[in-house]
Amino acid sequence: MDIGTTVKGVDISPDGKLIASASVDGRVKIWRIDGILEGELADPQTVNPIGVECQPTKSDRCQPLAHQTTVNTVSFSPDGQRLVSTSADRTIKLWSVDGKLIETFAGDGAEIIEAKFSPDGQLIASTAEDQTVKLWRSVALYSKPCLKKVLQSHLVLTVNC
Repeated sequence: MDIGTTVKGVDISPDGKLIASASVDGRVKIWRIDGILEGELADPQTVNPIGVECQPTKSDRCQPLAHQTTVNTVSFSPDGQRLVSTSADRTIKLWSVDGKLIETFAGDGAEIIEAKFSPDGQLIASTAEDQTVKLWRSVALYSKPCLKKVLQSHLVLTVNC
């Protein structure tokens, strides 16, 4: 697999058939285990963040990206049907494995370092540079408020869900 840029994070799907890569250029790519590119995650709202004028015949830098800047991590859900990505752009994005953006969780101003699914796939735990751990639940999937708990300096602040 020639990714073409520095990779910050990688995960293998629970069934072992797919690999997701997160890179410094704002991209998340999905690969088959044999090294063939399966697809790329793209948020239509995240186009050309670095200010290059888009021209249809030019480079792929005009295509939508997963995030506006470095993608730190990517992680498959336990059922392998969803992915979560984190970024220096201070967001966490929840995706279907076929590339559809399900939801964007906005952090509180700090770079999001990592996110993982709970074993049942219903919660997402994230860490950020502001020394917090946050537990999220998707409004799109569960129709409840998304921020469930914030753990900071060993204190737990609970938000009703």
